Amino acid sequence: RHNPFIHLYRRMTPHLRTKWEFDHILSVRDLDVVRKYFRDVEVKFFHLAVIGAVPFRKTFLFGPLRQFLEKVDSMLLRRQFMGKYGWIMVFTIKNPLK
Repeated sequence: RHNPFIHLYRRMTPHLRTKWEFDHILSVRDLDVVRKYFRDVEVKFFHLAVIGAVPFRKTFLFGPLRQFLEKVDSMLLRRQFMGKYGWIMVFTIKNPLK
Protein backbone atom coordinates (compact mmCIF):
# COMPACT_ATOMS: atom_id res chain seq x y z
CA ARG A 1 0.00 0.00 0.00
CA HIS A 2 2.89 2.41 0.67
CA ASN A 3 4.84 2.28 -2.59
CA PRO A 4 3.36 4.86 -4.99
CA PHE A 5 4.72 3.09 -8.10
CA ILE A 6 3.28 -0.28 -7.11
CA HIS A 7 0.02 1.38 -6.16
CA LEU A 8 -0.09 3.07 -9.58
CA TYR A 9 0.52 -0.30 -11.24
CA ARG A 10 -2.40 -1.77 -9.29
CA ARG A 11 -4.63 1.10 -10.43
CA MET A 12 -3.55 0.59 -14.04
CA THR A 13 -4.23 -3.17 -13.95
CA PRO A 14 -7.59 -3.56 -12.21
CA HIS A 15 -8.36 -6.65 -14.29
CA LEU A 16 -5.64 -8.53 -12.35
CA ARG A 17 -7.47 -8.36 -9.02
CA THR A 18 -10.92 -7.82 -7.58
CA LYS A 19 -12.04 -4.44 -6.29
CA TRP A 20 -12.26 -5.93 -2.80
CA GLU A 21 -8.64 -7.09 -3.02
CA PHE A 22 -7.50 -3.66 -4.18
CA ASP A 23 -9.41 -1.93 -1.40
CA HIS A 24 -8.03 -4.27 1.28
CA ILE A 25 -4.28 -4.33 0.62
CA LEU A 26 -2.64 -4.48 4.02
CA SER A 27 -0.56 -1.60 5.31
CA VAL A 28 1.86 -1.02 8.13
CA ARG A 29 -1.03 0.47 10.09
CA ASP A 30 -2.66 -2.96 9.96
CA LEU A 31 0.48 -4.35 11.62
CA ASP A 32 0.04 -1.85 14.43
CA VAL A 33 -3.46 -3.23 15.01
CA VAL A 34 -2.19 -6.82 14.97
CA ARG A 35 0.50 -5.94 17.52
CA LYS A 36 -2.22 -4.80 19.93
CA TYR A 37 -3.64 -8.33 20.00
CA PHE A 38 -0.58 -10.61 19.67
CA ARG A 39 2.68 -10.80 21.63
CA ASP A 40 4.76 -12.14 18.74
CA VAL A 41 4.52 -10.55 15.31
CA GLU A 42 7.22 -11.47 12.82
CA VAL A 43 7.26 -9.46 9.60
CA LYS A 44 9.16 -10.04 6.37
CA PHE A 45 9.14 -7.78 3.34
CA PHE A 46 9.93 -8.79 -0.24
CA HIS A 47 10.51 -7.35 -3.70
CA LEU A 48 11.57 -3.74 -3.88
CA ALA A 49 14.82 -3.43 -5.86
CA VAL A 50 14.27 -6.76 -7.60
CA ILE A 51 11.33 -5.25 -9.47
CA GLY A 52 13.97 -3.41 -11.50
CA ALA A 53 14.89 -6.73 -13.13
CA VAL A 54 11.43 -7.21 -14.65
CA PRO A 55 12.12 -5.26 -17.89
CA PHE A 56 15.03 -7.67 -18.52
CA ARG A 57 13.05 -10.88 -17.90
CA LYS A 58 13.39 -12.11 -21.48
CA THR A 59 17.12 -11.41 -21.74
CA PHE A 60 20.25 -13.13 -20.54
CA LEU A 61 20.69 -10.33 -17.98
CA PHE A 62 17.60 -11.27 -16.01
CA GLY A 63 19.07 -14.10 -13.91
CA PRO A 64 22.23 -12.36 -12.72
CA LEU A 65 20.45 -9.02 -12.29
CA ARG A 66 17.66 -10.62 -10.28
CA GLN A 67 20.15 -12.39 -8.00
CA PHE A 68 22.05 -9.16 -7.39
CA LEU A 69 18.87 -7.17 -6.70
CA GLU A 70 17.59 -9.87 -4.33
CA LYS A 71 20.75 -9.35 -2.27
CA VAL A 72 20.10 -5.60 -2.32
CA ASP A 73 16.54 -6.30 -1.14
CA SER A 74 17.77 -8.51 1.69
CA MET A 75 19.62 -5.48 3.07
CA LEU A 76 17.06 -2.80 2.23
CA LEU A 77 14.00 -4.64 3.49
CA ARG A 78 15.24 -5.63 6.94
CA ARG A 79 13.48 -2.74 8.60
CA GLN A 80 9.85 -1.73 8.40
CA PHE A 81 10.87 1.79 7.40
CA MET A 82 12.00 0.57 3.96
CA GLY A 83 10.18 -2.76 3.95
CA LYS A 84 6.82 -1.13 3.72
CA TYR A 85 7.71 -0.06 0.18
CA GLY A 86 8.18 -3.64 -0.99
CA TRP A 87 5.70 -5.51 -3.15
CA ILE A 88 4.89 -8.15 -0.54
CA MET A 89 4.58 -8.13 3.25
CA VAL A 90 4.20 -11.44 5.08
CA PHE A 91 3.60 -11.63 8.79
CA THR A 92 3.32 -14.46 11.26
CA ILE A 93 1.44 -13.93 14.49
CA LYS A 94 1.61 -15.98 17.69
CA ASN A 95 0.64 -15.78 21.34
CA PRO A 96 -2.58 -13.80 21.44
CA LEU A 97 -2.93 -11.33 24.28
CA LYS A 98 -5.81 -12.12 26.58
